[in-house]
Amino acid sequence: MTSFKMMIAAVAAFGAFAAVQAEGVRSVNVETADLNLASARGVAELHGRIGVAVKAVCGKADGRDLNATADVARCRAESLRAAMQWADAVVARQGATVIASR
Repeated sequence: MTSFKMMIAAVAAFGAFAAVQAEGVRSVNVETADLNLASARGVAELHGRIGVAVKAVCGKADGRDLNATADVARCRAESLRAAMQWADAVVARQGATVIASR
């Protein structure tokens, strides 16, 4: 079973996520064993799974709380950046070309 655990260490740095710091770092496993990462379709599916995982880890904020909304946006941006760097490395090791459509 091939998967990676998306660790969102940056969450503790954001005020709205202070409770997460006490609970520990939130993470989500993203399964890759069933994907052909040498194909554009497999890479696109991986990117989609990463997007879903980022939303699950960072959650959502009440749109009326601008600070929490900004914190969630920062969490998602940083988490997505880190996860895509990981995905690019995994795909490169398999000899595929990463599709530049993020």
